[in-house]
Amino acid sequence: MIRIAVLQANSSHPEAFINIINGSDTPFRDRARVVTIWDEDFALSTAQASHGVRACETLDEAIDAVDMVMICGRWGDQHPDLAIQMAGLGLPVFIDKPLASSFSRACDVVEAFERTGAPALCASAYRFAPEVLTFCEGLDRLGRFRSGQAAGLSEWPDLGPKGRELHFYGVHTAEMIQTVFGEGIRSVVVHPGDGADIAILEFADGRRVDWHLLRDCAEIYEIGYYGQDGHDRVRIDPFSAYYENMMEAAVHMAETGQSPVSLLASAEIVALLDAVTLARQTPGERLALEMRPVPAGKV
Repeated sequence: MIRIAVLQANSSHPEAFINIINGSDTPFRDRARVVTIWDEDFALSTAQASHGVRACETLDEAIDAVDMVMICGRWGDQHPDLAIQMAGLGLPVFIDKPLASSFSRACDVVEAFERTGAPALCASAYRFAPEVLTFCEGLDRLGRFRSGQAAGLSEWPDLGPKGRELHFYGVHTAEMIQTVFGEGIRSVVVHPGDGADIAILEFADGRRVDWHLLRDCAEIYEIGYYGQDGHDRVRIDPFSAYYENMMEAAVHMAETGQSPVSLLASAEIVALLDAVTLARQTPGERLALEMRPVPAGKV
């Protein structure tokens, strides 16, 4: 039985994850259980402590005698210091998206887990949406890549200035792009528009994917692949089982010590978000992603 501590509770995700793992109909009944929750604001912890989860006043109390931690802070800048601390304890760690709010801090996290060898998974749930996984399974029939497109809501202004940052909501589409088209994006150029900016992503092998950064519209995420022999596109169902699939991936990582997504891939996501954010300030100019070398290994 994997005993889990949820750390940071200033988003809706802890409640969702606890319901999935500890709920009455859970598929994790004999495999995992969330036992504690902690946040610097104790009121946030108590508000999301359900299904037998104990709200803790201190971090040390929360992680005592657990086998895995889940870092669930709403903002990327909350994640690195806590993730590095947990890596030092050798615990398997799930980090909610994004890995960090800058590529340099993402590299700090990667290097910490490389040093300790602890397994870690960072992801947006949309990476694990059933629609995306099924879509990827059918790409071979479309033939050699010709073009790709993705579109998704890029901001959530109701949450203030941080809600408008691409790292907060744009990360969902970025992770879908990486899941479908792979790693290796090396440069971006952004063309602004009234309802959406369009970022043209260029991969190291020359492939290009258009990313439509939607604003002021209904929440929508979709992706399209155009191949030599056909084309297809998929839209994420807002009621899809993406959270359930992500929790399965996280628990499986704790059980096996193997993550389905490397932290290097997660760091590349942050590099992409950094680059697109900067490229928006210089429309029409191609900007290379920052790709500082990091140690290669289990991460």
